[in-house]
Amino acid sequence: MISVIAILYFNSISQTIFESKKDKMRSFAASIAAKVIQVHMHGGVYILDKNMEYEVGLYDANKNILYGKEFLDIDFNKVYYENKNMIYIIDQSTQMHLGVKYIVIKDSSIYKYIQNFKNKVILYTFLVMLFVIIIGYFLSRLFLKPIASEREKLDNFIKNTTHELNTPITALLMSINNIKDTNNKAIDRIKISANRISNIYSDLCYLISKDLNEDVKIEKINLKSILEEQIMLFEGYAKSKNIIFEIQADESCFHIDIESIKRIISNIISNALKYSKPNNKIDITLENNILIVKDYGIGIETKELNKITHRYYRANSSEGGFGIGLDIVSDICKRYKLKLEITSSFGSWTEVKVYFTS
Repeated sequence: MISVIAILYFNSISQTIFESKKDKMRSFAASIAAKVIQVHMHGGVYILDKNMEYEVGLYDANKNILYGKEFLDIDFNKVYYENKNMIYIIDQSTQMHLGVKYIVIKDSSIYKYIQNFKNKVILYTFLVMLFVIIIGYFLSRLFLKPIASEREKLDNFIKNTTHELNTPITALLMSINNIKDTNNKAIDRIKISANRISNIYSDLCYLISKDLNEDVKIEKINLKSILEEQIMLFEGYAKSKNIIFEIQADESCFHIDIESIKRIISNIISNALKYSKPNNKIDITLENNILIVKDYGIGIETKELNKITHRYYRANSSEGGFGIGLDIVSDICKRYKLKLEITSSFGSWTEVKVYFTS
């Protein structure tokens, strides 16, 4: 907006300057013509006064110089024109007195003046924009300070909460794993809920540690063993929905930190289970370092596919969750330059592929 105003202002003032200069040159030409006529009528010798602002030449009808400076390539058919950053006024009001037919006035200072004016406009525009930016910066900091303060409090609350949750969650999982009664449905439900709480806790810890840029240990990981381990953790949840895993896994390895690969596999399988229809199956394949998880559940609409990896976005609100699972998967894939593909047929199936071939 400031630039547009500056351009409009410059164009307007430049036009005014040109018109003012032309009027001034015409007035000067008229004063010369009046003096020529006066000298001719009363007799005497005409002397062209020197002028520091313009160059002046007086020509006869044959366009020969009589007084003043001789110019090259003058267009005597015009009363005003511009050429090579010069402006010219041709006046014929002498009516051949003293043999003068043409008064030619040349000005070479107008474009320098316009250029200086342009430089000033650019400078002032820059200063105004700089002033606006500085004021905007301090105002934005002033207005956003309360928000930043509340966000910091919220971040600290989440960090402290996750830290405090670590001990009870660990104790709960250890206690459940020590229970020998495998036929108790209540205990099965507790195990499923505890594992889901543990996964949510793990995801929150990942988000916090990522924001803190904590270092991770990169090592060669056996993908098949991690996949089998994560599938075992979801067996109780799958059993509750009467869903079976059909698994085909080859030996595969990849250099990655162990927590990241666990989160990738855990979140993909968790989503597949969450949105699968009961009494169904989930196909899990690990071949040529490509992990494929396909569920036969509610599917995803095509228009939603490019949004489902955004944090807190949920394509379907009928199931629980915070919308951070696929965001974490996508973030880890970007960090390790892994290719992530998600395809789906709405109401039929969803397939997620991760290529461990960076």
